[in-house]
Amino acid sequence: GSLVWVWTVPVENAAFRVLPRRDGGGVWVNTNGSLGQPGWLFRVDWDGVYTEREIPFLSRDFQELPDGRIGTLVSELGLLGGSEVIVGDRIVEIGLDGDLTEIWNLFDDYPHDLGQIQRIESTESTSMRDWGHANGLFWDPDGEDYVISLANQETIVRVDGRTGALEWRLSDFEHASDFAFDEVLVDMPHSVQVLEDGSLLLFNRGQLCATVLQVALDMDAMVATGDWSHASSPCLVVPIMGQAVRIADGQTVISWSTAGVVDIVRPDGVTVWSLSLDLGAAFGFIEHREDLGLQGEPISP
Repeated sequence: GSLVWVWTVPVENAAFRVLPRRDGGGVWVNTNGSLGQPGWLFRVDWDGVYTEREIPFLSRDFQELPDGRIGTLVSELGLLGGSEVIVGDRIVEIGLDGDLTEIWNLFDDYPHDLGQIQRIESTESTSMRDWGHANGLFWDPDGEDYVISLANQETIVRVDGRTGALEWRLSDFEHASDFAFDEVLVDMPHSVQVLEDGSLLLFNRGQLCATVLQVALDMDAMVATGDWSHASSPCLVVPIMGQAVRIADGQTVISWSTAGVVDIVRPDGVTVWSLSLDLGAAFGFIEHREDLGLQGEPISP
C-alpha cells in the first residue's frame, strides 16, 4: 500500500485511467470530457515531464496498442430536435502521426430509442440524454478486436478493430443479444476483459451489491453461461465505475471504485490483499504491474 510515484493531473477533470506506457518510460493518463470541458490525454514521463493532447468529448477508457497507436472511447453528440442532444459513443484511434481515425460509431449499429435514453446533464440551453454510455474498452490481440461495455444498453459488444464491423453482442435484452442465456449476465457493466480462454470478466454494478462475473462463451452454440462470480463482502455499492482484472497468477484484482477499495481475490473467493482510501475518495481504472521500471527512490506526494 505504499506510494511509489505521484503525478498531479494539471486540469480540473478527474483522471479515469492511468496506463503504463509500452516503452516503459512513464504512463498515459486520460480525463473525461463533457459539455463544459474538453477531455485530455497526457503522456507523462517518470520524471514528471509531460505532453498533452486536447480531444473534445474524450470519454472514459483507452488502450495503447502494440504499435503505439491509442484506441479510445469518444462521445458522439446528435440532435434530437430543439435543445435535446443524444450522447452516443465512438471508438477513435490516435495514429502515430497524431491523426484521429474513427473505427466504430454506436449510432451505426444502435438506432436510438427515446424510451431508453437517460437525461444525464443539462445547461441553460442544452439537455443531454445518454444512449449507450460506453465505459470499458478492451483491446484483444486475438483478431485485433475491441470489446466494449455499454452500461445503458446492458450489453457487451465486440468490434473488428480493422473494419469497424460489429461482430457480436452479449446483452440481457434478448432481442439485442447474439447469445442465448438463462440468467442475468450483463447488469450495468463497467469493465470488460477477454481472458485467454475467450471468456469475459465483467464488473457489474447494476445490483445493490456490486459483483464480478466471469462469462463463458460457446461460440459454436452461441450460448453464454456464468462461470465464476465474486460479490463484495460486506456489500459495497458502486454507482460509478468499478473494474475487475484477471492477473497472471489466476487471481483477480477488483477496484470497487467509489467505495474506495481495491481487493485481490483468489479463485476460491478469499481476499488476500486489500487497500482502502479515506472516506470520500475513489479509484478509477486500475492496471496491475509487477514492475513499473522505476529507478531510484520512491517519489513523495
